[in-house]
Amino acid sequence: MSRSSKPPKLRRSKTRPTKALRDLMRTPSVLEVKPVKPGNPKDVIGIRKVPMSTLSAPVLAEVGVAMLEGALKYGRHNYRNCGVRASVYYDATVARHMQAWWEGEDIDIDSGLSHITKAIASLVVLRDSMIRGNWVDDRPPRVEAGWLDPLNKKVVALIEKYPNPVAPYTQVEMDEGSERTRNPGEN
Repeated sequence: MSRSSKPPKLRRSKTRPTKALRDLMRTPSVLEVKPVKPGNPKDVIGIRKVPMSTLSAPVLAEVGVAMLEGALKYGRHNYRNCGVRASVYYDATVARHMQAWWEGEDIDIDSGLSHITKAIASLVVLRDSMIRGNWVDDRPPRVEAGWLDPLNKKVVALIEKYPNPVAPYTQVEMDEGSERTRNPGEN
């Protein structure tokens, strides 16, 4: 059987909190908050729940609009019914929305929303499927842990070799019409 004809394996997600989250919840500054109302037990219990107050309402609202676009195009919560393929959402997030944004295209032409918002919505769908355990994990075989370490050492060596680097050229600088961007060969 060829590699392409094998059905992809589903990876089940363990929904237990991460060690970092467990450590945070044990932090005295988080757990030892004095009740707003003396003797109000709800304060003591409430601070041990998922803190929705830490999320940005404007960003969530934008993501809601992005998710509405997907709901209108594909059916609301379709990904919960049929699952998703990891590579499709990786490509949507990284190869399309983040690269377009990085190259200066702030707004997705199709939706009129920020590419950042569209990337977040893609990650929401992927993560939801991962939590539900109905995603197709078609990532390539794992690389060895620490594979970036030698490259990071090369970056440090380059930074040390060039302690006074030439400043990057940016769109903001071009928009301001700086001398450097008008005559780049003369600097």
